Formats: sequence, C-alpha cells, structure tokens
Amino acid sequence: MKERNMKKLSAIALAICLISGLCYVAFGNVGGGVALPISAAVAAETITVSPAFSDNMVLQRGKRVKIFGTGGAAGAEISVAFGGQVKRGTVASSGWAVYLDAMAANVSGDLSVTCGAQSFTYHDVIVGEVWLASGQSNMEVSVRHVKNKDATNEVTYAQFGNWNKIRGLYVPRCRAFTPQSGFATPATWSRFTGLTSALDYSAYAMAFASNLQKMLGDGIVIGIIQSAVSSSAIEEWLAEESFDRVNDHTDKIGGAVASGYYNGMIHNIVGYTIGGVIWYQGEANVRQSVAADYLSQFGEYASSYRAFFEDENLPFIAQQLVRFATSEDPELTWMTMRDVQWQTMLAYE
Repeated sequence: MKERNMKKLSAIALAICLISGLCYVAFGNVGGGVALPISAAVAAETITVSPAFSDNMVLQRGKRVKIFGTGGAAGAEISVAFGGQVKRGTVASSGWAVYLDAMAANVSGDLSVTCGAQSFTYHDVIVGEVWLASGQSNMEVSVRHVKNKDATNEVTYAQFGNWNKIRGLYVPRCRAFTPQSGFATPATWSRFTGLTSALDYSAYAMAFASNLQKMLGDGIVIGIIQSAVSSSAIEEWLAEESFDRVNDHTDKIGGAVASGYYNGMIHNIVGYTIGGVIWYQGEANVRQSVAADYLSQFGEYASSYRAFFEDENLPFIAQQLVRFATSEDPELTWMTMRDVQWQTMLAYE
C-alpha cells in the first residue's frame, strides 16, 4: 500500500487496550448448514454458497466481487445476479466462483445465485467498504465489556451517530485441525441500529468502522468481518503451508495448535472480497524467543492473506502494543515486541 494511504488509514486506528479473560475453542470437522439425509449422488450435484454470504451483507466497492462456494456437478452453469448485472460461471472440481464487475458504493438490492433448480437469494445487500478484523484479546474485547468498564466509554460509543452505516459478520470461534468450509455455528451479517445492537462485537473494530465511515463520507456503509480469539498466537492464524515456511521446529505454540484458527475461522471466508485487514495481536508472542520470529511470521501472514483474498496490495493496519513494563519483566520483552512490530510494518507496508 502506498505510504500516503497507510498514514491516512493508520490515523483512524484506535488503541483500546483491554483484556478479556474468556476463552473457549471448538474442535473437529465442521460443515456449513444443516446435514440432510440425501443420497451421495444428489449431494454431489448440490451447490453450497460460502457461509460468508447472507442477508444484510456488504460487498466491497471498487473491486471485482467474488461470489463462490462448493459442490455442484462438474460443468454445471451457475449464474449470479445483482445490481443490474448477471454473470455466469461453471462448476469445477474444486468448487465454483463467479465475479461481479466492480461497483460504486451504495448499489443495493437482492443478490441471487442459481444453478439448475437450485436458487439462493440474499436480501438487503449493499456495496460499501469491507474490512477483516482479526487478532487476539484486544481485537476481540466487546463493546459490552468496554461499556461496562467505564461510563465515559458508554457515552462515547452511544454517540457515534453512524451506527446505521455499519454492519458486521461475527465468525464463530473454532480451532480446527483441518481447513473448514463451514462455520462452527450458524452466523449471518448484522445491521446495527445503535450501541445496544453491537454489544457483542469488537470495540476496537466498531470504533475503527465508525471513524472510517466518517472519513469516507457519502453515506458509505462499512462492513466488518470479525475473526479474533483471546490469547491466540500469530502462528494459529497462518495456513499450514505458511506456518511450514517460517517455522521449522514444532507445530505447538504454548499448547496451542498451529494453523488452528486459520483452519476454523479464516479458511471458510477466504475469497470474500475485502478492502483491507486490521490486526491487533502480539501479547501471545511477546517472549523474546518468540518475538524474534515475528518479523518473518507477520510477513508470511500478510503475503499469504493478500494471495487468499486476491489482492497483492491489500492494505494492513497493525496495531502496535501499548507501552507496558513491570519489575517482573527485567528483559523488557514487551518493548522488544513493540520494536519488532514497528520493524514489521516498515518492512511489509
């Protein structure tokens, strides 16, 4: 991303440094939708649309928009209609994808996907600005937690004034050993109408969305895809092949599973067209022995996600950890991580 764009976007990143203590994970193979007792032949010919698509979703402005899924008979035709466009594609062995031409913000209406007798229709779809919000506790901590922490925070969030221009998709928690195509539990895009409608979403991401919306103006709707887990290390957000490229010692990180959250919470949205990524993580990698690897790990994270989301210039905003040191931290490892994070953004912007 060009330097001037990075500086402009970095100005809207807010440092909300609160830690939530709740952490739970899901294991095992997870599929999308409801399992139905149908024959293998019928199942093979049935298409599934990615779980990232639902009513109220936001599509990225100014880029070709990828609509995609799995299943279907090889060679079958799929059509996608939205905003006056009708685009067609065919099913391949690896799945299917159809691209809509780039659109301006605020194009809206129903989006339909049709394959033979199957048809899916999504209502109240709008074109705007879509960002992925990922990381650990400081990204995950909710508006509810921040509101209850301090009365002034509640007033600040309640007075955003543009909640109706923000929408969100909360990816359910799932740590998995293999890449998942579906969500651990059903999830759909939400339209916010005020503070109380966004209580379970990331306080950091909502503040970012509100500021970004005001900066862009023109009534542009912001869509946030939240995929974050407390106490997670960066290794857990790397795909297996990415982890292998930058780690040659173990697939365990402090008891965590390498690639676990990528498998359960990123792989199932890979391909959704986005405008950028906000990343708030680092505490779980703060030990000097681990921080030393962070430069190459984040570089792999950024380059691999740019490939996954099909944009070699995809913007990243990485929040640097706040200043923090105690007498129990004589080696100042927290400051070491802050320095590594700074070097990382200089190297990979």
